Amino acid sequence: MACFERARRVGAPWFAWSCGAAPAERERKVLREFERLVPELAITDEVWSEACDLARRCRGAGVSVPATDLLIAACARHHGAELEQADGYFDAIARVSWRAADK
Repeated sequence: MACFERARRVGAPWFAWSCGAAPAERERKVLREFERLVPELAITDEVWSEACDLARRCRGAGVSVPATDLLIAACARHHGAELEQADGYFDAIARVSWRAADK
């Protein structure tokens, strides 16, 4: 159960690492380095709410996005953090978000 509480607090990459899901020592080292360098952003009730709102907007626009990506995008937006990504889902989320902001 502690793993799931940590996932809610710190997000998917740290969840995988803390539950022993990283299969190789090299990957564990990379995740430890990420943990050292990347600031930890709280996934608050407000972030969850923003993620749900974003999911509704994406669905309304006919865009299906993994829940983890919605949560990451909502967390970054909530905290004003820049999101570095190379994933088409985040591009789709941005298009839906910008459209909603234009209205």
